[in-house]
Amino acid sequence: MKAPIIFSKLRKGNTSQHPVSSFGNQKLGDKLTERSLRYSLILSILALAGRFLHEPIRWYMSHSMVMVTQFVEFSLILGAIYFAGSYRGKFFINCRNTVKSLRYSLPILVYIILFVVFNLLFRNISKTPSMERVLLVIANNLFYPLVEEIEFRGFLLGFLRMSNMRLLRSVFVQSLFFLLAHHRYIWQQDWISFPFVFVSAFIYGYGTLRSETLLGAYIVHAASNIILLVFLG
Repeated sequence: MKAPIIFSKLRKGNTSQHPVSSFGNQKLGDKLTERSLRYSLILSILALAGRFLHEPIRWYMSHSMVMVTQFVEFSLILGAIYFAGSYRGKFFINCRNTVKSLRYSLPILVYIILFVVFNLLFRNISKTPSMERVLLVIANNLFYPLVEEIEFRGFLLGFLRMSNMRLLRSVFVQSLFFLLAHHRYIWQQDWISFPFVFVSAFIYGYGTLRSETLLGAYIVHAASNIILLVFLG
C-alpha cells in the first residue's frame, strides 16, 4: 500500500531529532517517524472533533461539561505536539518571524478596535467592566485562542500543506473548518460575526503560511477576543 504524500515525503528528512530514537537505523527511524506523525495526525483530528462538540454540549448539557471537553482537547493537542517532534516547524509552532506574522494579522485588531469604539460612542453602551470580569476574560482568552491556533493554523493547515494542497486553497479550507467550528453564530442569526470569522481565519492562515509561525495570529486573536468581551460582553 502506497504511503500518503504527507508521510512519503518525510522519509527523506532528518529523523535524528525526533522524540522516538532510531538507534542509528535509518529505515527504522523513518518508520518510527512516520508512525509518530500518524499519531500526531490522529490526536489533532480528535482535538478538532472536540472543538466542534463545544456548542452542542453547551446547549444540551452544561458549561462544566464544556470545560471538561476543553481539558481533553488541550491534552490531545499536547500529545499531537509531542509526537510531531522535530517536525513542529512544519506546523508553524515556533517563535520565528513574529514581527512579520503580526504585520499580516494587525488589520484584524485595528478593525476590532474601531468596531468597539464605534459601538461605545454611537450605541450608548455604557458598560463599565469590573476588574474581576477583566481578569477572568484575560485568563480565558490567553489560553483558548492558543489552542485554536495550534489546531487550525497549526496542525490542520500544516497537514493540508504537507499533502501538497496549494497555498490559497489550504488557507480557504482551514478557514471553512474554522467557520464551521463557530456555527453558533448561525443559531444566533449573527450575520455580522459569521462572515468576519471566515475572513479573520483566512487572514490568520495566510499570515501564518507567509511568516511560517502562528504566534502573530495567536497574539491578535487573543487581543481581539479580550477587547470584544471586556467592552461589549
